[in-house]
Amino acid sequence: MPFIERLDETGIKSAILTDGKSCVQHAKIDALDLASKVNFVLCTDDLNDGCGKPSPIPFQIVLERLEVAPNEAVYIADDERKDFAGPNELGMHSIKLDRKLPYPLAANVAYPSTHRAGSTVYNLDEAWRILEKL
Repeated sequence: MPFIERLDETGIKSAILTDGKSCVQHAKIDALDLASKVNFVLCTDDLNDGCGKPSPIPFQIVLERLEVAPNEAVYIADDERKDFAGPNELGMHSIKLDRKLPYPLAANVAYPSTHRAGSTVYNLDEAWRILEKL
């Protein structure tokens, strides 16, 4: 939450883009009151089939809603399987948040460069330092 608040305080537009069952994702977002803290929320399950990550379609929707060019946008996520191919295709900056989970999201696989983030950080303070340089 402090990271999201910091974005808002500095005038940086933000959005949440999430996969998963819409009712589950919206329940999480509502429970944390996140929709009131960001400019836009998009659950890919609310879109047509084939519009989930890694498709660039949901990322294009977010960019259009925020009125931000791809080269001015940064996508922060944690799953190379699906999170970075779409924004990379559009020319967005991408940051992988590697939290060194005790139970990883997926097997340790060497993904092609199209699926890798431009930068990797281990906490959101490191991500903020990258944002300041862009």
